[in-house]
Amino acid sequence: MPNEIISSLNSIDWAALAVPGLCHYLILALIIFVIGIMIMVAGGNLIKIVIGLEFMLNAICINFIAANSFINSANSAINQENTIVSANSSLSQAASLGVMNFTFLNPEGQVAAFIVTVIGVINIAACFGLICAIYYKNKKVDTRILDGLKSNDCPELEECSDGV
Repeated sequence: MPNEIISSLNSIDWAALAVPGLCHYLILALIIFVIGIMIMVAGGNLIKIVIGLEFMLNAICINFIAANSFINSANSAINQENTIVSANSSLSQAASLGVMNFTFLNPEGQVAAFIVTVIGVINIAACFGLICAIYYKNKKVDTRILDGLKSNDCPELEECSDGV
């Protein structure tokens, strides 16, 4: 049994695994996205929640750029290797060959990442404006104080249901 494991480890092409492929970038983006979710869930501070949101948006940008770099026919690793791929080949076969080259002949992924970044900047500006308003009123940016922002004339949920 140990000899079989050692022989299978010796048969792996370690140099091919060192070249980053699409799966490597998707795993990196997944790790960054999960870190962002953990920051948002664990953070009782409004600024931590915004930072977690930014982590998640950056992971989305990595996905757009990596997918465009590997899938786009103008700069995919398949065309660089001069390999003919049939129309029914899977994405895993296409991404496993890959060297990631950024060309700007077909910049759909970069444009999508730029749009996500611009929307993220607008979102951050609005969030920090709200955080400044909350801090001005309460001198804290803790999420537990947000219940105190409700107006006194706001009806409770039971009063709004009308017996339904």
